[in-house]
Amino acid sequence: MRVKRLLPFLLFLVPSIVKADTQSFGGQWRGMNNADASIMIGDNEAQDLSNVDITDNGSGIRKRDGYSQFQTIGTSTWGVRGGYYFRDTSGNNYIVHANNQSLFKSLNSGAYSAFLTTDTAGSYYDFTDSQGYLYRATSNRDQLCRYDGTTLTYYPSAPQGDQIEALPDRLVISGASSYPNRVYFSGAADFTNFTTSLNDTDPFYEEFGLPGQKLTAIKYALGRLFAWTNTTLSFWSGSTQFDGTIQDVTTNVGTSQPGSILYDNSIIYWQGNDKHFYSFDGNSIEKISKQISGSVSGFVGGESRSSIQTTQSDFSLGIASDSLTLSENPGFISYTSTGNTFDNFSDNECTSNPAWTVSIVGDASVNCGSGSMVFSASTTFHSALAYAELVNVNNIFKRIDFNASMSGVDGTFVVSLCTAVPVGTDFVPDSGGCYSFVYNKRNSATDIEYIYRDALLLTAVSTEGSYIPSSSGLCTFRISNSGLIEYLREGLATVSTTDTTFTNKINYLRFLRHQFVPLLINYLTTLMYFKSTATFVSSPFNIGSGITSWGELSESSIKTGNALMAYTIYTDTNTSIDTQEPTTFISSQTIVPPTIPTTLHRSLPCLEGNFHEDDID
Repeated sequence: MRVKRLLPFLLFLVPSIVKADTQSFGGQWRGMNNADASIMIGDNEAQDLSNVDITDNGSGIRKRDGYSQFQTIGTSTWGVRGGYYFRDTSGNNYIVHANNQSLFKSLNSGAYSAFLTTDTAGSYYDFTDSQGYLYRATSNRDQLCRYDGTTLTYYPSAPQGDQIEALPDRLVISGASSYPNRVYFSGAADFTNFTTSLNDTDPFYEEFGLPGQKLTAIKYALGRLFAWTNTTLSFWSGSTQFDGTIQDVTTNVGTSQPGSILYDNSIIYWQGNDKHFYSFDGNSIEKISKQISGSVSGFVGGESRSSIQTTQSDFSLGIASDSLTLSENPGFISYTSTGNTFDNFSDNECTSNPAWTVSIVGDASVNCGSGSMVFSASTTFHSALAYAELVNVNNIFKRIDFNASMSGVDGTFVVSLCTAVPVGTDFVPDSGGCYSFVYNKRNSATDIEYIYRDALLLTAVSTEGSYIPSSSGLCTFRISNSGLIEYLREGLATVSTTDTTFTNKINYLRFLRHQFVPLLINYLTTLMYFKSTATFVSSPFNIGSGITSWGELSESSIKTGNALMAYTIYTDTNTSIDTQEPTTFISSQTIVPPTIPTTLHRSLPCLEGNFHEDDID
């Protein structure tokens, strides 16, 4: 007989995806605890959670997105790129926020007014204060400036870095483009003097790690100056250039999120590159975020019903009990996202795990070392590219996250996702089934972002901003199953288009850097590919007795992308089949329609429906 009436007794699955932003912030929050009495739980725990979301990898809980307007500042088309609170020498309280090219202040919670309007557009800000003065640095390395609530003063002779911090008697600056691993110390009690000399009170500098290894954050805490790279944490302790020492805290946990660093109650907190949160109390590091048991994948909705036929005639008639609906119902699909490291260059070579194919024009070079892939050249109009194959064929790869930085003022950076081997050495591949994001950073004109399909231009946007940042920052290039192609900088989409020409799985990742002026350098660190997995398993359905042969199982479902509906048939000679316990059935077989089952025909088969889909996050 042909088993055509099975599906009315199964749940029909209509998968749906609910997506949320993934930005999260760290601190002393340890999570929900509903197992102990309220008087027993810690100050950093809660018995209930309201208006929260779970982070992508299930390692933390964050406040659900919402909006509340405090004040209006600056240009409405630009987001806030930094904020700080300080008190001047007269006791006035200032809230400072950055927007577009400007800094705005709110005096004693009053209306905002601009006190600086000439910073580089698209900058991210770092602030510190001391003795009633505010100091600021930017990701585009604008000149150091100081503000006292009234007067803004620039210091062109000071190092131009992207991170700034105040020690008890010195100002420190890191992130200078020429010396990314160097920290500059001002003169003692003279925050504006950085001219080095040999006295105890004179300015000096210290270098952390290897040359070219960029410092991503600095923080004064526990009487020491802490310095992070993407993969390490160290500290400097001392008071002068003669008694200072540098010690490693860890060579495995760094950060690319300087804004996540907090210092409270003699403990430092920060978010590592693996998205977990860590703490350091001066003695040891502790991972304080954990996978949340029973997170999104464990959420359950609706109810489960079943109908059992005990005779072949009842089954053939297609008669169901009143407890089972025969109409189509949406299945409850739980999506979980997993980030997988493709390459973090910790092996300091480009030839294996994975193997990068490198092509250069002129004297350009591609090197892997100090936890980075570095593109560089010393001659105008020279370029370098590198591509690698995803050797795991099971990867459903349509999104790449990478930390990158781009120095120089005139050059091009390209990232391509390709279904086949990318062909050609131009900015974008000539062929290979590639979608490419191109960032053209121009000194004498407006920057341009492009998206290409192989060599065909799909869209272009002229806009100013460090879309490959001057200091290491998170970049994302992704393609959805519906054909949305977009590039994001720190989670904000800057250019997008729609195209459905290439639908195969992405198999190759390609980067290219071309320079129009000398000394343009790109650094790449920590490449992550992402996929989401959805799975739904129906309740087991007892078919009945007397099955002597199988026909084709028909399927009625709405699926997208690479969704797969499969059926598993379990057979035994009694009714006590538990699909999770192999000892309760004699045989089983999983088939995908229109495959016809071939499992041995026992007297009492049981059938279970399985839905599975891999997709981009």
